[in-house]
Amino acid sequence: MIEKQIRISSFDVLPNGTVKPSALLRHMQQAAREDCDAMGCTYPYMREQNTVFVLIRLALQLNRPIFDGETLTLRTFNNRIDGLYFDREYFFLSEDGEAARCSSFWVLMRYDTRRP
Repeated sequence: MIEKQIRISSFDVLPNGTVKPSALLRHMQQAAREDCDAMGCTYPYMREQNTVFVLIRLALQLNRPIFDGETLTLRTFNNRIDGLYFDREYFFLSEDGEAARCSSFWVLMRYDTRRP
């Protein structure tokens, strides 16, 4: 599990000042990579093993608008591993509760053939 503070920046938001879903995805990808790195599953190691993680599905739930300048706690962990499939959960927490959450599903694939 990784837990880190993130700050929503001006480039993370739409013209109305609310966060872009793509910005949340960028923060989620970075947190997942840091979690994998901490377990010794770094990107260079995975490339040596000819494997990569590929996102196949996600469900993002925004519980309230997230604005420019907010600081949130991002928590992520692997929820379940089922063969080649990995379920990773994300929670975006603020002082007033859960601002957003996401469930993502990943598959472990061979890099050279792009097959599981």
